Amino acid sequence: MKKRMLIALCCLPLLGTMLAFSPLAAEEPLPEGVSLEEFQAKVERKAEQNALEQEAFEQSLEGKISVNEVNPEGCADLINIVSKNLTLGGFKDYKTSHSGAWHFPVSVSGKGNHILLEDGSGWVVCELDAKKTLSWLASDTVLITLAPWYSWYDYVLVNCRNGARVRVTFDEVPPYYSPFTLLISEIDLGKGSIKLSDNTVWTTAPFSCLTIKGWKVGQKVILGINDRLFSSSYANFIVNEDANEFIKAKCLY
Repeated sequence: MKKRMLIALCCLPLLGTMLAFSPLAAEEPLPEGVSLEEFQAKVERKAEQNALEQEAFEQSLEGKISVNEVNPEGCADLINIVSKNLTLGGFKDYKTSHSGAWHFPVSVSGKGNHILLEDGSGWVVCELDAKKTLSWLASDTVLITLAPWYSWYDYVLVNCRNGARVRVTFDEVPPYYSPFTLLISEIDLGKGSIKLSDNTVWTTAPFSCLTIKGWKVGQKVILGINDRLFSSSYANFIVNEDANEFIKAKCLY
């Protein structure tokens, strides 16, 4: 296991360079002001995080590290989100352990390159996807999912009405007093759990415990849906909007 991880991490610089000149990179123009070196560095960081997260997940399956130390009794049932209008190669199910992962757009910029969600968070849209947002409505249900690791953009907004998927980066921290804003109310590093201002308790994925060490009570968060192939037992992820970081997690109760 460790040998495979060492080989993977040593190959990251080469992987970033190859990707920067690949057709995948050519299809996604970099945001204004971002250099090729910055793109390569970000790709390497995301690939490294994915590799470490995958290792932690495999170790949890082998029983080498403990997870879910919070009492799971009363665990919230997963909610299936199925939209008949969402035809991305057929119907797709999005699972969430909390209905707060359903969002809606408050405003879209005239060029479609910026979206404001109901909690006041702002998101910069990839240039190639901007035109897709011009028809979005305030009544639409929007989900936040994770962008592929090889993308400069960290997240994807999915419109459940028309199936539109747009790559985005988090840009604007919401105000504290929005009725839709969720805050961190408690952090238990020993159990790897977080309590939010709506009194829900969340347990984090194995590798995510390292991330929450730098999080603080009172920081603002927004909920996304984890549709990655591994760590799928954690239906959601929590974006710390103040720290611009995310962890994979699921709501226990």
